[in-house]
Amino acid sequence: MKAWVLILPRLLYFVAKQTVFPMFTFVFILLSVFSPTQALDSGYFYFGNTNVIGVGLLSEGEKTGEWKVYSKINPDPDPRNSLQKADPKIFYKGFNQQFPLFILHFENGIPNGPFLENFPNGKPKVIAYQKDGEFEGEFGEFYETGELRLTGQVLNGKKEGDWKEYSESGRLISLMTFRQGLADGKGLGYHPDGGLQWEGNFKNGELDGSFAYYLPDSTLKLKGQYADGIPVGEWTEKLEILPGFYRKGAYQNGFKVGEWQLTNLEGEFLQAEYYQEGKLLSIGDFKTPNPIQNKGKIKKGNGQRYFYDAEGNILARGKIVKGKVNGLWYFYFPESDRVSASGKLQGSDRVGTWYYYTYSGEVKEQVQYQMKKETYKSKGYSKTGTHMNEFRNYSLDNNRFSHVQGLVNNTTHYVY
Repeated sequence: MKAWVLILPRLLYFVAKQTVFPMFTFVFILLSVFSPTQALDSGYFYFGNTNVIGVGLLSEGEKTGEWKVYSKINPDPDPRNSLQKADPKIFYKGFNQQFPLFILHFENGIPNGPFLENFPNGKPKVIAYQKDGEFEGEFGEFYETGELRLTGQVLNGKKEGDWKEYSESGRLISLMTFRQGLADGKGLGYHPDGGLQWEGNFKNGELDGSFAYYLPDSTLKLKGQYADGIPVGEWTEKLEILPGFYRKGAYQNGFKVGEWQLTNLEGEFLQAEYYQEGKLLSIGDFKTPNPIQNKGKIKKGNGQRYFYDAEGNILARGKIVKGKVNGLWYFYFPESDRVSASGKLQGSDRVGTWYYYTYSGEVKEQVQYQMKKETYKSKGYSKTGTHMNEFRNYSLDNNRFSHVQGLVNNTTHYVY
């Protein structure tokens, strides 16, 4: 029995599941399954480096028809860049011929037609279409389970219109609008349970305009304005090292400046903070309904800071160095002077060994925390070092299209 007779029902079933691209996927299958069989010895070329070899037909010295790109069984850790002809003996001896990494189509040496990238086990990873060497039309990326991960339109090789990213369970993760390859317009991000995580506006690929970020319980984490990817104007931020507090103030050129106000969740003023170029220089007295002896003192960016509850009970205390949280901190059980946890804070990150105590003062647990990479520059403002690192990190998947496009561009040309 012909091989295509055996696999066609499974392929059509896959098409039926991926309703986002039914017509395109069907065309891809027709071209791949019913195109004339190509002899494997027609042409062998390295596709970018010596760990991958493409196999297909040549017509008058140009790639034509379907080409399949295979990976090396034992890839070299440092492969040599190459687009040269490959020895068929090397291909048959050392390359995985069961599942191609890529299947693409050429006309006169230029990629034109359906494009398929596979997982190592042969399951589809990216389904797209190419025109004159660039992606065009529908673009879809999939999880290894077959669930849709990323989908959108491509125009002249660049993202255009709405792009959607999904979790493996099928929930929407983000919705971004693009113009000529750059994020432009409103963007939305969602928590795994479907709740809104962030909402913002983009212009020329950067956050520009109002922005808000929410915690999984829908509590506001931060809210303010961006201009060309830099926070500006009035902002409200939830205190990261201790629950129950917000701070409100202004950004200038991406840095906290002037007086900021520490408040409780109800917005009641508790303490003044004074910043210069993003560094905390000093603080005012901590306000509570009942007078307290405020022990917190910061001078020229160095000192000790204390936090209290509404009754004046200590909640936390620790070191401020050069305008940043940096050093040993203690956290307390509610309405007591008993330490619940202690260890080093660097910004909002716990580093080194932290001790967690019972109410009677015994150590119940020790946890070792790794130091995280610094997310801010000591001099100057970095767009990649804002309080939006979480958003920036996971949204990189929404830019994988650019990675695939570049990968294809680096592997579709050859020389003799």
